[in-house]
Amino acid sequence: MIVTDTGRAVDGAAMPEGATIWQCLARRGMLHSECEAVDHLILPGGATLDRRGRDGLHEVWLVLSGRAGLGNGTSLAAGQAVLVRAEDTAALLTAETETWLLTLTLLPDSTARRLPVRAPVMLP
Repeated sequence: MIVTDTGRAVDGAAMPEGATIWQCLARRGMLHSECEAVDHLILPGGATLDRRGRDGLHEVWLVLSGRAGLGNGTSLAAGQAVLVRAEDTAALLTAETETWLLTLTLLPDSTARRLPVRAPVMLP
């Protein structure tokens, strides 16, 4: 498993107050599934999470703590999740307090069917 912690700047200095912290918990081939990534995000109050760079992928946004809302008026509290389909455009807006999220990024079935079979190698 790869864990990427952006809680520190490249030079090792602490991140500025109000910066988004993003930890990648796993990436594509390590999962032996059609899951692209599992990420942990800590968003400052008033931040926006959009789908830049995630075209053609499904996402699940699970609020671990804090509150957030979607542009369509839907409100999310801790323990609630939303599925954002590959064809959807969506943005998540945090409330005025820090919000912790777990995101799952998944390949849609139309893409997954074109991929070669991936399975763990079993050692003797």
